[in-house]
Amino acid sequence: MNLKDSAKAIIEKVGGPENIVSVTHCVTRLRFVLADESIPNDDEIRSIDKVLGVMRAGGQYQVIVGNVVKDVYAEVDSLLKGNANEDDIKEKIEKVKTKNKTSLINRLSRSLMKMIFPLVPTMAAVGIIKGCLAIFLMAGVLQTTDGTFIILQNINDAFLYFLPIIVAFSVAKTFDSNPYVAAAIGASLVFPGIVKLHEDGTALTFF
Repeated sequence: MNLKDSAKAIIEKVGGPENIVSVTHCVTRLRFVLADESIPNDDEIRSIDKVLGVMRAGGQYQVIVGNVVKDVYAEVDSLLKGNANEDDIKEKIEKVKTKNKTSLINRLSRSLMKMIFPLVPTMAAVGIIKGCLAIFLMAGVLQTTDGTFIILQNINDAFLYFLPIIVAFSVAKTFDSNPYVAAAIGASLVFPGIVKLHEDGTALTFF
């Protein structure tokens, strides 16, 4: 397969000219901005002659072709210019703008779910313990001075007390940050010395 055939195959497999908003290149990759990034089949594109791999990053669909990238890009650009239509280009740009807005909301929703979802089972358990303690007190099964009541109550309160540490750890994991640094920051918020300053209303001065 020559370069022109490879360029044709790449254009076809990424969804055709109607799906390509723009294309540029770097040292080894063709960088496509697509109207619908779900159309390309990565395995099919990898099987095209001259294609070494694919990558999705930064809102681009990147096709890795190595040191022949300039020649392949020239063929792709030539083929696309022959199919250029101003109205189609405007329509594709609007599709990308809409997709980016939607994907931003989706990413935000997914991030929140990743942060909160791991905590849900523990939150549910804490709520159940709290409810059971209330029932046991009302039924006279336990008294507030009983060891069992004190232990269960402390288990319940410990989760809520150290929640800033747990949330900080979860947020760091979600955003691929150092969870131990985040946990240390969260721990500083519940450290008795800091809490006492807050309760006392003492102003924090550094000089």
